[in-house]
Amino acid sequence: MKHSNLIKTFTITAMVLVLTTAIQGIAHAGDALNIKNPKVFKGENKIVIGQFNVSYALADAKASNASSNDGWTRSSSVLGVEVKGLNNEMLQKITDEVYADFKEKLIANGYTIVDMDLTEGVSKYTAMVIKKYTMEGYPENASLYRSSFNNKLHEITIPATGFKVINPKFQNQLGLAGKELGVKPVTMNYILHVGYLQASKNKSEGVFDQSVWLSTGVKFLEGVQVYWSSGLDMYQTYKKAGQIKINEHIYKTTPVGTTEVVSNWNVGSRASRKLELTVDPDKYYNDAIEVLKEANTRIVDAMVQNRE
Repeated sequence: MKHSNLIKTFTITAMVLVLTTAIQGIAHAGDALNIKNPKVFKGENKIVIGQFNVSYALADAKASNASSNDGWTRSSSVLGVEVKGLNNEMLQKITDEVYADFKEKLIANGYTIVDMDLTEGVSKYTAMVIKKYTMEGYPENASLYRSSFNNKLHEITIPATGFKVINPKFQNQLGLAGKELGVKPVTMNYILHVGYLQASKNKSEGVFDQSVWLSTGVKFLEGVQVYWSSGLDMYQTYKKAGQIKINEHIYKTTPVGTTEVVSNWNVGSRASRKLELTVDPDKYYNDAIEVLKEANTRIVDAMVQNRE
């Protein structure tokens, strides 16, 4: 076992399996936001919230692969992590507290929150379309992040109390209702993970001796974090939305539970390892609230800056 004083990590490579651990309590956050169509926010003081969802990671995996130029020599590493100890009651409580915080920050910055059913007072077609894409209960693997960037992510989406999840791929349909009602509906979709899986690979091939050296690895960097691409859309129409998205993960560097290796496989240039992270409920709750409220602050601040 190797110790580091920087961050707690789990590392897997195809040639050598290394487990490194350490603890550090400093919280970090990326500063960058990705803002598109900022003019949509200009002059808007009334906010109609059409969705507020947090998708919580339950399991994830990442692979790293490398091959020689001729394709005959290969190296691969796979690292997976499964989260234990979460329950829907706690996740609902987190979502509701973060939703309340979002509304409080809007009001503190001069916004008026308008409660409105976006399926009422609209055309039958618009109401039908929105209802068509409305999902019951707590849907799994529904987030746009999963479908767009990481299909190995297994997550559950918890809407704020009073909402039902509209399939994130089709939340732009709220723009149809907004256009008919003369408002710009807002949706918020966060992805919350227990860490970050980081893949790496190296390759070296000799020019004269035809030697080949390949190395692949995947690290699990522990700490609750709001993933990039999480954030807010304000729909002017179903085709046009102002967007404020997290562009760098907002994260903690302290683990939220205990992690153990539950399977380990290493044959030649191929390696695979599975981890189980059993969360400490209090630690998970507190860290989740901290990073999600920080995300709220950054997004509301950007809304205000682009409102003027």
